[in-house]
Amino acid sequence: MNAEAYSLPQRTGKESTSKPNMTHTEALLVARCISVRLPLKLGDAEGVKYGPTAYGMLSNEYPERFVPRSLDEIVEVAKAGYGRSVDTYNRWIAHYTNRITFERTMLGEQGALAAVDHDIQIGGRVEIAGKWFEVKRVTRKGGRIVSVSINTSYRRIQPVEVITKYEAPAPEQAAAAKAASRLPPICNYAGESFVHMTMAEWEAVPKDYRGRTTITAKGATAAHRVRCAIGVFLPKDKQEGRNRHHYHPVYLTDDKQKYPPAADAA
Repeated sequence: MNAEAYSLPQRTGKESTSKPNMTHTEALLVARCISVRLPLKLGDAEGVKYGPTAYGMLSNEYPERFVPRSLDEIVEVAKAGYGRSVDTYNRWIAHYTNRITFERTMLGEQGALAAVDHDIQIGGRVEIAGKWFEVKRVTRKGGRIVSVSINTSYRRIQPVEVITKYEAPAPEQAAAAKAASRLPPICNYAGESFVHMTMAEWEAVPKDYRGRTTITAKGATAAHRVRCAIGVFLPKDKQEGRNRHHYHPVYLTDDKQKYPPAADAA
């Protein structure tokens, strides 16, 4: 399957459609994140009990077991299976949306939405379930505060709906808290034991299994962040000798290099 463009199913309304001109990398990423198993086909190896997955066919994972499937075959199987699933998910989404609306109405009547009208700032204090906590981070969506991170090791992220009172920080407290919460810069360099990957290989790693990790200050180098990915989803030629269940620092070979800042410049 050497086609330059691929299409995998999307769901909008009642009809299953496909995104046109999807690249091979995009198609592999979608196939890796879904569960689509194709039926057996004449020419498959004898003794095989189950058909291949969509990802297995797109990546040509077992050429000795399965004869090639066309992209149209893969798409049609995916449409048939996920068409039914999405209808179920849409009903649950509607149910949860109505439930959240009901809960917010009840909380508003009880006064638990008092914080919604406040411009909560890092360094301020919020009351939750009768206890006061310091605000470490504020998360906004569409310009509206949806949650805060507080100074506790248990359930650190709290939705704004549970806040009953808010105390703004003094100017010097707000400045100090903001400086302490500032994230170190993201760097890209070939460090010791770093996995060397291209941008395309990085994008092929599922988002839930790649991210950034902080490297603490050491000697003349200040603290900074680098990309990291879990071993099991690294390109196969880069997995040897690496723990499949640990996250490994990543260097993007085709992206601009950015070295860690000096300690005296941080």
